[in-house]
Order: sequence, then structure tokens, then C-alpha cells
Amino acid sequence: PHLRAQVMQIYNQTKSYLENPQPVSNNLLYGEFHENSKLKTSMPYMEPIYNILEKNHGKVIYFDFWARWCPPCLAEMEPLKQLRSKYSTKDLVIYSICVSEPKEEWEECLNEYSLKNRGIECIYASDYFGKDNLQKIRKQWKIDRMPYYLLINRKGQIVDFGTTARPSNPQFVSRIEEAVKDSK
Repeated sequence: PHLRAQVMQIYNQTKSYLENPQPVSNNLLYGEFHENSKLKTSMPYMEPIYNILEKNHGKVIYFDFWARWCPPCLAEMEPLKQLRSKYSTKDLVIYSICVSEPKEEWEECLNEYSLKNRGIECIYASDYFGKDNLQKIRKQWKIDRMPYYLLINRKGQIVDFGTTARPSNPQFVSRIEEAVKDSK
């Protein structure tokens, strides 16, 4: 009985998020919970993310945070490439973001999994965000394990995130399909 209340609370939070993801999205992107939070807050470390959102306005954006030392991350490389081949870069933009060091291992991994020149934006996180900013972004987005994914719809709203939003998950791929078709 005491677990029932906790499970119901989690269920109701998830249901509420799925029905209206805007407040959670605003909190993750802008640090606020109210509906008028499109204004940038005092989170300058998020500037690279805002640049990505601005550059890809009107497209679906998929972030894949991974590490070289993470077997589940590496297992998702082939499904990620398959996902890329399924959609146009005009509809879906994919950012493959490596958070592990050293950089040489990232470059080896790009070659090993043939990720270069596939329409996937391959980013070495420490260079792109800066080490301090990367840690702040990970804290803001609650990235505490690898792999970690975020799906942002054409309106700039985070519609799915976490470790289960992987390209090999058929239910998640249907979420991408919805996001790509929505407001096309």
C-alpha cells in the first residue's frame, strides 16, 4: 500500500508530462517552469545548446550523449546510423556527442563506427561546450548515466529524454516518426 502512492505519483507526473511537456521542456532548456520562459535566463553555459536550437529551428533535433567506455553507447552506433538514413537532414538533425576523454579515443571511435560524413553532427563535448559548461549542462539535464538522449520537436520543445530514448527502441522510433510528421 505505501508503494502504491509513490507509484501513482510517478505515473501522474509522467502522464502530466506526456500531456503537456512544455513546462518540463522550459525547465530543462531555460531553467524555468512557467509558460513565458522562452527568454534566456542566467544560464550562459547553455549558449551552445541555444545556438544549435537556433541553427536548426523548425527541425526535429536528436541529441545522443555517449562515452567510449560505455558498451550500451557503442551498441547504439549502428541503430543511430540506421535512424539517420531513414530521415532527411531537413527533417531530423542528429548530434552525436562524446563526453569521454581522451579526444584521440573519440576520433578512433568515429573511424571504427564510420560516423564521419553520414549526416550526423559528431561533437567532442569538451571542445564544443568546454569542460566546465559540459558539467553544468549535464547537471541541468540530469545526465547522470550513459547513454543519454534528448528529442526536441519542431517547436523547440523537449518531447522525450533519458536513457531509454535510444535509436534501437522501436517505441522511441515511433516518437521520432510523430515528431517528424508533426507540423511538416
